[in-house]
This record gives sequence, C-alpha cells and structure tokens, in this order.
Amino acid sequence: MGAGILLISIHNGRLFFLFGKENKYADTPGYADFGGGVDEGEELLETAIREFTEETTGFWGSAEDLKRYINTVGSLYIDLPSTGNSRNPVAYRTYIVPVKYSPTFEQFYNNNHAFLEEKLPVEVYRDLKIFEKSKVVWATLGDIKAAVSDAPQKKKQSSELTFRPYYVPVVKKLIDNHDKIFHFVSHSVKYSGNNLFTS
Repeated sequence: MGAGILLISIHNGRLFFLFGKENKYADTPGYADFGGGVDEGEELLETAIREFTEETTGFWGSAEDLKRYINTVGSLYIDLPSTGNSRNPVAYRTYIVPVKYSPTFEQFYNNNHAFLEEKLPVEVYRDLKIFEKSKVVWATLGDIKAAVSDAPQKKKQSSELTFRPYYVPVVKKLIDNHDKIFHFVSHSVKYSGNNLFTS
C-alpha cells in the first residue's frame, strides 16, 4: 500500500502535471508522482505528504506547510485498487494538488540534483531517500498521451517521458478525467491565498 502527490497547474490555458523521474539506481526507472510505501500507523495522506517532502528535498517547504496548504485548497485523488487477497482495497493513491505554475522550479530542482549527483559519494546519492528523484518535468496532456500511446510515432514525440510501469494506469485515469481535473484546478488555486505554494 502506498500514496503520493502529483502537483498540477494551469498555464496559458493548459493543464500541466509535475512528474518526478527515478534516479539511475532505481530498480524500476521512469516518471511518476512523488510517493512511496506506507509506514506503520500512517494514513494514506500522511504517507503522501511525507514522501513528497522527502523526494522534493524541501523545495516546496515542510510537511506541515504542505498539510496546511492541502487543507486550504483541497485535493482530488486517483486510486489503484488492490488485487488478490489484500485486506486493503487501495494499492496506491495519487493525491492531485493544485498549485500556481512555477517554470523555475523544474530548472532549479534539476540543476540542484545534477550537482548533488556529481559531488556526493555514489553510495550517499544512491541510498538516501531524499535523492530518489533525479529530475522533474512539467508535462501537458499531450505529453502524457504520447507517452502512453501504443502508436510508435506518438511515443517518439514524447521524448524521454516514460512512466514507471505501475504508474501507467494512473496516467490513463488522468487523461480520462482531464476536464474534471481542469475544472477543479481552475477553481481551487484562485482561492488559495498567498503562501509558499502560490507566490
């Protein structure tokens, strides 16, 4: 069982999704939200907040900052159901959280992690959870459609955006629910106030 957070934003009239790419030492490479497995006693939202703040290495503030923010603007979520004999009906939950678009975040995060990967000892960068994501990218609906398309030409156009296999069903649900998500973001961010996530 696990949970994560996917930041979303509207920029120039289009919906953007912020995905993180696993570092080169990951056993299952590719892009996904910022998330991971549930620790004992955690609720799914607590897991998502903890994992997000770890994997974004403090760029978006503390767990307390994020929790307050989500309580202010709200969130949607997408569940992947459990299979087999699991006692929990949810295998993984992605919380969709609206923010103001920040083009500089992608650049700053990626530059920072490239620097850290170069300067830190391999075992530190490889083993510390805060370095699990080596890169982030803002992706449009067109980008993610191309990435999960079966058509070879569309896959070629999607550049390096390849999703982790377990996350592809979430991406397909993002595509199917685009209009609902767009409506939610357009009404949530407007009233989110002045704080770290919307400045």
